[in-house]
Amino acid sequence: MNVTSPSLLRRPAMPLAASVLAFAALAAPVVPLTAPSSAQVASARPERATLVALSKPVSLEVTDQPLGDLIGFVTQITGAEIEPMWDDDATGVGLDPEIEISVRARGMSALAFVELLLRKADAQLGFEGASASTWQLDEDGILQIGPRDRLNAFRRVEIYDINDLLLVIPDYDEAPDFDLQSVLQSGQGGGGGQSPFSNTDTDVERVPRAERVAAIVGLIEALVEPDQWSSVGGDASITEFQGSLIVSAPDYVHRQINGYAYWPARLTSFRQVEGRRETVIRPMPTRRQRP
Repeated sequence: MNVTSPSLLRRPAMPLAASVLAFAALAAPVVPLTAPSSAQVASARPERATLVALSKPVSLEVTDQPLGDLIGFVTQITGAEIEPMWDDDATGVGLDPEIEISVRARGMSALAFVELLLRKADAQLGFEGASASTWQLDEDGILQIGPRDRLNAFRRVEIYDINDLLLVIPDYDEAPDFDLQSVLQSGQGGGGGQSPFSNTDTDVERVPRAERVAAIVGLIEALVEPDQWSSVGGDASITEFQGSLIVSAPDYVHRQINGYAYWPARLTSFRQVEGRRETVIRPMPTRRQRP
């Protein structure tokens, strides 16, 4: 059942009929395709609950609406708590709630709709590269949105085990020679004798461990938010200790490294966009509840 949500407008001078061409939020009660187990309920996290709420599909078409009103609309239909990083005197950088956005969405998830709003806002505000806007989740499940420069103030430390990546399996490209005649002769003689193998060169060249670690770190810094690492003057840092990478970074960086442990792997994918790794969080499948 489609329902019409209250007006997005705060300005009485701009009537709803003049700006909203089609406006519908699919707000019918939804239930998961499979009921969660008791273990899943016990391990529920506020971040996961927020992503579930932002899985709600949205259909909307508006012209020249304030960004602040559109973000408020998402909050209203999903119930998710959203913290925009608005421009203020203290920071001097942030989103402008008054910039007007024209947008058309057809059944996309609320999270994808927020991403679309951020791209359109960046285009008007001139945010790009290291300053482009994105989203992240804090430990209380609040969706923070805004320029990366602002989100970098919220960092946490994660530890990633890379021992499996450091393990080197020797590649013996020259098999030893096997002398069958010597084996037969030693068998007739009652045992003992030389090994039937010759040309057993075990001096396999190995890349030093420090170089292997540096290669892994370099790969992460090159593909995951390359403008944000301390090696290039950014705020995120990465250090190796006893086979683990200790990464201090904002949530949106951790998301690009390993996704979210509390979100199904089947709904998480990675892609390369202009040489950068980008994590795609797909919505939780839902179905309408029968009347």
